[in-house]
Amino acid sequence: MPGILSSTRSSGSAQFKHNQVRPALKFRNADERVWHVKRRISSYLGAIWIADALLQIQPVMFTEDLVSSVIQTNKALLPSVLTPYFESAARYISQDPQAWNVIFAILQFLIGSLLLSSSHLPVKLCLCISIPWSLAVWFEGEGLGGIFAGGLSVLSGFPGAALLYVVVSVMLLLPDHFWLSTDRFSPVRDAPSVFWFPAAIQQSLPSFWAPVADSAQIINNASYPPPMAYAVSDVALVFAHFGWIANAFLVAAMLSISFGTYGEHSVIYAYYPLFALTLFIWIFVEGIGGIFTGIATDLNTGPLILLLSLPSFSHARNRRRTLLSGCITSHAG
Repeated sequence: MPGILSSTRSSGSAQFKHNQVRPALKFRNADERVWHVKRRISSYLGAIWIADALLQIQPVMFTEDLVSSVIQTNKALLPSVLTPYFESAARYISQDPQAWNVIFAILQFLIGSLLLSSSHLPVKLCLCISIPWSLAVWFEGEGLGGIFAGGLSVLSGFPGAALLYVVVSVMLLLPDHFWLSTDRFSPVRDAPSVFWFPAAIQQSLPSFWAPVADSAQIINNASYPPPMAYAVSDVALVFAHFGWIANAFLVAAMLSISFGTYGEHSVIYAYYPLFALTLFIWIFVEGIGGIFTGIATDLNTGPLILLLSLPSFSHARNRRRTLLSGCITSHAG
């Protein structure tokens, strides 16, 4: 019996070591890992573009409401020097909203379909096309994300989903050496840190410490049918009740995420609150992009923040697995 138990224990230990080492050897080299991450992100981005195209063909989008309820509402977010250009574009679209909306939907569907392609050239071409289109949407459809309006935060979709489309697309177009950089700062690896630090600074502004500041954003942005609307209202009541304590928690969480995801030695455990906070904002504050309103044109910033974080998360996870496999191999030796 002792011999059998010893043999079984030894076999189980060997199997455990094998299972621990295998994930670190999933990719033959770093270039293959980067290709895999890029491919996954471009596929997710393509799916989001197709979802946007489906939102674009909602019945209301083929009426005058496309201009009056979707586009014109962003005029107040722009500085006065830019409003003439905004109004000119809106006036041009209002002449035939049906035709323009068909063009918008087809373009978004084509971008999404090409991003789902397995060929490198169509994906790269599509990313190049999507950047100017996203910038146009950021201006005309989002009022530059409200960066000149003030009083907005990540909770309300700042700095605009369209701008994040641009950032993710540029990241995917960057050569692999940017993705593999071990410098003190890497634009790809440190993207979530760069995003969440100014978000924390913005959330710490005086206007967000009022008892109803954050709860008002939840009520204004969430648009669920019952019974989900009741759950969102309950969350808003919690924020209203705790006031500055809730906002302090948000600021602390954002700062922790920013510092935890920065650098070559980012902490893998910092990404779990990142994902949790992003999903919380997307579900309870952004109302899953407002898809229940009938006038939503995109899924808002939540999914794009997650895409922005995937390269950094992949780097941290791969580094952790490599360290674990090295420790296990050393221990086995």
